[in-house]
Amino acid sequence: SETNLAKIIEEFRKLKPAFLVIDSIQTMYHPEFVGSPGSVGQIRECAAELLKIAKSAGTPLFLLGHVTKEGSLAGPKVLEHIEKDRVTFMLAVASMYRALLRSARSSEHDTSSLRLAVTGGEPVPMDVINSFRETFNLPLIEGYGLTECSPIVSVNSLDDYKFGTAGKPLPSLKVKIVDDNGYTLPVNRDGEIWVKGPSVMKGYLNQPKLTRETITSDGWLKTGDIGRLDDEGFLKITGRKKDIIIISGENVSPVEIEDVLSHHPKVFEVAVVGVPDKLRGEVPKAYVVLHDNEHVTEDELKVFCHDKLPHYKIPRYFEFRKELPHGPTGKILKRAIPTTSPTS
Repeated sequence: SETNLAKIIEEFRKLKPAFLVIDSIQTMYHPEFVGSPGSVGQIRECAAELLKIAKSAGTPLFLLGHVTKEGSLAGPKVLEHIEKDRVTFMLAVASMYRALLRSARSSEHDTSSLRLAVTGGEPVPMDVINSFRETFNLPLIEGYGLTECSPIVSVNSLDDYKFGTAGKPLPSLKVKIVDDNGYTLPVNRDGEIWVKGPSVMKGYLNQPKLTRETITSDGWLKTGDIGRLDDEGFLKITGRKKDIIIISGENVSPVEIEDVLSHHPKVFEVAVVGVPDKLRGEVPKAYVVLHDNEHVTEDELKVFCHDKLPHYKIPRYFEFRKELPHGPTGKILKRAIPTTSPTS
């Protein structure tokens, strides 16, 4: 509202930060440029990387995404724009690319102008990466960031790229993987991603308690994302901490299960959540959207998972939906999925 915006502007003037970011959930303020030259440095790093990308892509350069007023992803409209405007560079979350691929299956749009595509904002399933390469004859370049970090944390560059990862952290940032007690984990172990550096926000506006819960006393930002660093320093995103399913005391990332199910040729997209279970505490439930005019049974999907997942990770329940809810950026909103009894 205008009243809330006025209050935010008033606080902005008091704090005098470098900039203020308002996303769909929180308002946060970021370090002053004065006394924090690293903030400028990170912007330069990002700009330099984008310039490399732009140079490889040629001109014109467009950033493109399209969501309808109803919240569904408009793949045909994106393909239309690529053809009409000769788009060379596309930036979108994985869910948007999946919608684009779905439309491209029955489309004859000329997308030959597209030279580079970048993704981030949510874990990127391998089937999306592989299908994009097959469909558009281009690699899908993955990066990782969040608003609290201004926003880029890591990115694959054109000369230092590892397939299936979110690239290496920017030079001005420190990244570590920690366990539930905050202890640093060795390489190739999954844990929460913590980030430290000059581009990390100073805090959430007028929310000191949330700020203290999110940023440690020595400046590490708890991202809430789960991932791992490999022995070459590449970052792999494997899920969200709040989405972890605890099965008989073991932490299970739904992303692993979703990645397997999304490779089924009849499955368009899938979301896996944990539901209560008297014996194991929680068990996985999969919400599945099929490609148009396709049919598959719950038993067929279980058989498909059988040799790809341990038994306890195979979804106990399946529910077929016509579509899943997506946010303004295209991410699947698991919290917005209307739930029914686990036995459905």
